[in-house]
Order: sequence, then structure tokens, then C-alpha cells
Amino acid sequence: MLVNGSHKNVCFFGVVSDEGNHCCTREWINEDSFIWFLKYIKKHHEKFVMLADRATHHFKSKKVMDFVKQNEGRIVLWPFPKRLPELNPMEMGWKSSRKNVTYKLFDNATRMASADFKSCDASQGEFG
Repeated sequence: MLVNGSHKNVCFFGVVSDEGNHCCTREWINEDSFIWFLKYIKKHHEKFVMLADRATHHFKSKKVMDFVKQNEGRIVLWPFPKRLPELNPMEMGWKSSRKNVTYKLFDNATRMASADFKSCDASQGEFG
């Protein structure tokens, strides 16, 4: 998402769980920011299974796979089936968040991210 006038990106990570949703922002989405997000979730959940889309930084990154292996028994990473985004509960969150920010002007990236967090029900959200 671009912030009007500044051309600054705000990228979001999100998790839906029975115990609450977690949404975080990062400047970029890549293997390092995904590892950061896994560490963030690890702080809140001793053990977890994460279903993720098949983005390159989720499953093809040696760095990510090494991190998951180092946390064997605490983190399990599974891919969603190919071409079935409707199985990913975060897809509805992304759709809702687009409605909250598209065609609106924001003073800065933090205000835009705040508007987007409302659609995420992210009382546990964190700006990164």
C-alpha cells in the first residue's frame, strides 16, 4: 500500500487464531521480516502451527527453513493448498483492510496502518 505523497509502503503480516488475531506492520515483506513475524508470534504462543500461503519468503527461503528447523517442536509451518485462497481466513481480513484504506488520504504511514488495523481487530497489533 502506498501512502499518498510519500510513496512509503506499509506491509502487513496477520494471523487468525482462536486466542485472538495478531497483525503487524513491516516496511518490507521478505524472509527477514517473515522471521521477525515468526519470532513475534513465538513470544505470544509457546508452540504453534502456522498455515501460510506459498509466497517465496515463506517456503523457499533457506533462512526461513533454517529458523523453523532451529525451533522444531515449537513452530510448524504448513502451506495452504495451491489456488485455494478462500481457505485462508486472512484473505477476508485483507479484503476488508483494502476497503478501509483505498481512495483515502492519510497524513502518514502510521495513520494508514492504524486505519487498517481496525479491520484486523488487532488489539494485539504492533507497528514495526
